[in-house]
Amino acid sequence: MAPPRRRAASPLTPKFIVILGLGMVVSVMLFLNLSFASMDKAAVPASGQALHLRVAEPTPPPHRRIIVLIANYRDTLRCAETLDSLFTRAAVPERVTVSLFDQLYLHEGEERCFDAYCAKVGDAECRRSERLRRNGTIDADQATGPTLGRYESEKGIDLAIDDFVLAIDSHTLFIKHWDTDVLSQWDSIGNKRAIITVYPDATTNMPPDGVFRKRVTLMCHAKIETEDKDSMIQYSASITVPVPSKPRLMSQFAGGFNFGTAQSALDVRNDPHTPYLFHGEEYSKAARLFTHGYDIQDIELYSLGTKRTMEQFIAFSSIDPSAAYKNGDDLQFDNCHELEYVPYDGDEVNFV
Repeated sequence: MAPPRRRAASPLTPKFIVILGLGMVVSVMLFLNLSFASMDKAAVPASGQALHLRVAEPTPPPHRRIIVLIANYRDTLRCAETLDSLFTRAAVPERVTVSLFDQLYLHEGEERCFDAYCAKVGDAECRRSERLRRNGTIDADQATGPTLGRYESEKGIDLAIDDFVLAIDSHTLFIKHWDTDVLSQWDSIGNKRAIITVYPDATTNMPPDGVFRKRVTLMCHAKIETEDKDSMIQYSASITVPVPSKPRLMSQFAGGFNFGTAQSALDVRNDPHTPYLFHGEEYSKAARLFTHGYDIQDIELYSLGTKRTMEQFIAFSSIDPSAAYKNGDDLQFDNCHELEYVPYDGDEVNFV
């Protein structure tokens, strides 16, 4: 009779299990350390990288939406080119939509801006249902100047959808990834009531993709327009200054390019009750923005605000609307120096 078989001893002794567990822990820790080391190295610029170029702040959350407002007065051809540039040059075009107000000679068959854009790129590519929020249209004979057109374009803003508003002229071309760039610049200011605004440079001076200019335009001169008693403030031509580290505090406002929160655009509307107001519209908007502190509470829509006084704005802007005419001197009012932020009660802004 054969002797009974003995069961082979199991290798999974308590001592072996402890050693195996320690080995697995060490392996995981080594893997994590190597992963973090690789991430750190990736964050360091490569040797020889052009560090003098502007480096944008971290990309903002992708869910923030921008609505672009355009009042088109018989400028359909260039307006369609503007829309083409707007969407093709955006980093995240699906987060961009437009609100248009066309003022056209309809009896002459003038075409609406978005219709011309769709004809230019094709119906499938223009994505009308996704990109066009609102399209108001009137006959050009009924147009009463820029403030009404811009006011009507603001009717497309929806605070339940839109985070930011960019108001532009109908003849504007964009740099590559303009949307993430302007959001990064706005974030760098650290003020939720900031408005980025400027007279855009001529398109003939547009730099190649990836090249940043060493100088930017600054609006800082103005004058009394005429000798008439009801003369308006007229902004003079902008100057150029070295590129700042972040958007510079400025006292003037450009109707043809301004970017801020959707809330600020509805808090301080373009005034539709100022027919044929051209040169004075930007000064009026600047004064109302400043005196509201970019917030409105229980006051008339187109009046001055109560956060700051008009006297403070005159001092801040170095522009006195009651001053005498000075023979058309473009440098009558000079505000090109570095400006200081003017605080007010309830101000939540902290600058570093």
